[in-house]
Amino acid sequence: FNTGLAAHASVNMMAISPDGGALYARDSNYATMGLFRTSTDSSAWTKLTTPIGSDANAIYSMYIDSNYIYIGLYSIGMYKSGNQGDAWIQMEHAPINTIHAIAGVSTNSNLLYAAVVTPYKTIDGGENWERLTSFNVGVNPCGSRGYVDTIAIDPANTDVFLVGDDNACLVRSEDGGATLTMVYVGVGVSRVIFDPRDPNLAYLSAITRGVTHDGVMKSSDNGK
Repeated sequence: FNTGLAAHASVNMMAISPDGGALYARDSNYATMGLFRTSTDSSAWTKLTTPIGSDANAIYSMYIDSNYIYIGLYSIGMYKSGNQGDAWIQMEHAPINTIHAIAGVSTNSNLLYAAVVTPYKTIDGGENWERLTSFNVGVNPCGSRGYVDTIAIDPANTDVFLVGDDNACLVRSEDGGATLTMVYVGVGVSRVIFDPRDPNLAYLSAITRGVTHDGVMKSSDNGK
């Protein structure tokens, strides 16, 4: 299955298309690095081009919907490809900074979240972006905040999302980000996901910060 990837590839980011037909992987090994694509019924990987002025190690986040693959880059914002990564278009109206996380839902391609330090939201496919002020210090229930590392949207109710940062906690919104509720606190959150078959189920993985961590945790009440 690894034909086309180096023997010592360091693959630390993957994404799959909603129909399951294409799998993408980032190799961050300096000697072999690149963004690669394979079809899930193939054993061969194809190395893709990356946007001008960047390499695979500049890719900090990746998300795929039914029409596009999106990547968030170090310091230069977001790019998208409508031809499976063969060519890239800069999303000129997206935040121009390091994009740590991208999230969307397959049922609404106009809805996207992109996190710099705090999340931005678009409801028109990236033409206009709104910074969510509910994450500001003094408003955010987490208090002191870290960098947002992960965002998950409830596929059955897109007003509901979970956002985790690398510092202290996980927050939940039921109104598209206007207000937040803290639902987990302790150590940083590296990944949070909803089960697409049953969004009442949500999972998070915690980051070790020199303290005992909680591994993988499960919610059975939609992340509450």
